[in-house]
Amino acid sequence: MRKSRRNLLLFLFVFLFTLLACSTVSNSEAELTNKLDAISNSLENTSEDQDPIPSEISQPSGPVSLDLDVDKLLIIESNFSSDFVYTFSGEESPGNPITGGIHLFGKTTVDPEVGSDYEISLEGLAIVDGANYLHFVSTSENDFAYLPETGCLSFSRGEFEDQIDFFADPDEMLQGTLQRVEKNVLINGIMTDKYKINDVNVDFNDMESGDTFDLEEGSLWLSHEGFIVRLLLEGTGTSETLTGLPDLVGDIVYDFNFTPISEPILLSPPKECNLGESGEIESPFPMTDDASNINTMSDQFLSYNTSYEMNDLLDFLNSEMTTRGFTLDSEIIYETVITLRFTKGDEVVSILALKDETGIYIVTIVKEN
Repeated sequence: MRKSRRNLLLFLFVFLFTLLACSTVSNSEAELTNKLDAISNSLENTSEDQDPIPSEISQPSGPVSLDLDVDKLLIIESNFSSDFVYTFSGEESPGNPITGGIHLFGKTTVDPEVGSDYEISLEGLAIVDGANYLHFVSTSENDFAYLPETGCLSFSRGEFEDQIDFFADPDEMLQGTLQRVEKNVLINGIMTDKYKINDVNVDFNDMESGDTFDLEEGSLWLSHEGFIVRLLLEGTGTSETLTGLPDLVGDIVYDFNFTPISEPILLSPPKECNLGESGEIESPFPMTDDASNINTMSDQFLSYNTSYEMNDLLDFLNSEMTTRGFTLDSEIIYETVITLRFTKGDEVVSILALKDETGIYIVTIVKEN
């Protein structure tokens, strides 16, 4: 059961963050501090009937209260980096500490292409079967994933979209009204206002199944334009996601950080993937020269679409598999369906080709274990 939970977790963090933007600040931190000190000193020495502080030393700010049921948190429209930490720490028994953690970090881009590049590290009991690292990249054409237990995977664009927005999308996790508690706080290089989060502001229905959380301290930092810059939630609860232990209570921390990136970002497949000249992951299985919508999983699986006619496709597959040293073990051909089974020693490879309503064949090749 724990392994199936972890398989879900592998896809849990693909495209975790929708870009939430912040504007850049032209003043340095020291200059801003000096101005704020000047404002504070002026306020202390100004009576109620005196003129207001000159606008040139005034700082803009967000609303005193923020109604999240009405005011949707804004989405960024430029490149950004994000950093998400989710940790659990407790004791299974006195002197027997239990920890688990997930750290996701990377970038989302809109210039010069729309995509993302995120790496995930797992710690403590969050690690399963030695797999403590994942790497996901989405380019304008393909989605790539590197998982230690399966190797490199490649899918057509959009396979990983919106897998877990419900889990860690700050706009979905928060509700109700937040009160501003501090103005003009510099976070991640952005001037923000700080808002207090209470337990009634967290939608616990969006927690991963099997996890509980009692909020002790929560804060949201918004840029003056209304973009999320940081979200911090600290409390106690259980996290089967991080520990595999549904009843163990410990300290839990969620920490989201978003930082805009001004320069263009070029995306490329994960460094762990071996690519051929075509830019695709190399596969040991035969693939037609017109293949599209290509999905691969290391040396275990390959699927693609082709416009080859049945006889041409059948000849191609038989010829290519024979060249690779395989022998045809069985063959079933029926109207729009081709089923082939090849063997080489202990290796068994099955091929299924189905013709769709548009006349395109969908070829699926699987190495049987």
